[in-house]
Amino acid sequence: MDQSYIKQLKLGYTSCFEEIYYRYNKKLYAYFFKRIGIEVICEDLIQETFIRFWHYRYSLDETLSIDIQLFRIAKTTLINVAKKRSKQLEISVSNSELPDRVEEDSTLHILKEKKEKLLHLITALPTSRKKIIELRMDGYSNKEIAGMLNISVKTVENSLNAAYQELRQLSSMSAILLLVLLP
Repeated sequence: MDQSYIKQLKLGYTSCFEEIYYRYNKKLYAYFFKRIGIEVICEDLIQETFIRFWHYRYSLDETLSIDIQLFRIAKTTLINVAKKRSKQLEISVSNSELPDRVEEDSTLHILKEKKEKLLHLITALPTSRKKIIELRMDGYSNKEIAGMLNISVKTVENSLNAAYQELRQLSSMSAILLLVLLP
């Protein structure tokens, strides 16, 4: 069955791609949510995964199942986002040591400005959301935050999702940039 889907994908059948999307969309969401816990970022990662899946459809292996290949792409997508975030943090450290790098300085300056704007926008959030996002920025897990505030983990997750959504709308930043700026 997977062989015929892969053959159809290689021929460019978008209906086959759509069927795969609907079959695996929720599974990918669960995969990303388990690792990130932020709804809007998970949605962006799913979109990026399927874009890559379509882009690399010609190199799919007909001997492997679609789910194995799709989740490999998902894992790579997640790793790439983490690497980008790590590199941006490295840039901020290296810029403080090497101020003569004008391009990196401007990137760092832009990131600092965006982070300052974001921190200012956080103050405008409702008190409970603001407290939860501040605790998250301090490095606490959703479970730890729930225990500290005597609320359920689901309430923490919902509040974080709502806060990220609101910040994303207020700041017009991408979800990936929010992930980079907010730990």
